[in-house]
Amino acid sequence: MKRILCFGLLVSSCTFAAAQKIIRTPLPTGEEITKAAEMAMLNHRASVTAEKDGKKVTVTPVDSTKTKTSQNLEKGQVVGLIDVEGIPELPNGKYVVFVRKSAGRWQAIF
Repeated sequence: MKRILCFGLLVSSCTFAAAQKIIRTPLPTGEEITKAAEMAMLNHRASVTAEKDGKKVTVTPVDSTKTKTSQNLEKGQVVGLIDVEGIPELPNGKYVVFVRKSAGRWQAIF
């Protein structure tokens, strides 16, 4: 019985330690995202704009031919630029879209 209890505590401790490691995965800094955005090549021919009731959103993707492998994308890359006007929840302006995969889940950072 003591062995089972000790094993259970050991597994719980390892699981907790692994969970802490996942939580501590650092997000990229604003400076890192800015550098990535400066290097990204936007594909303006693929831009799409939608307007309704004075609200306007333009999405411009990056040139996806520059992404060599899915592992590069998982490490984190700029995938596009969103330009918004008149949307109450967001200040007017341009937002860089940075995505990465962390702990098996995709994250988008604006």
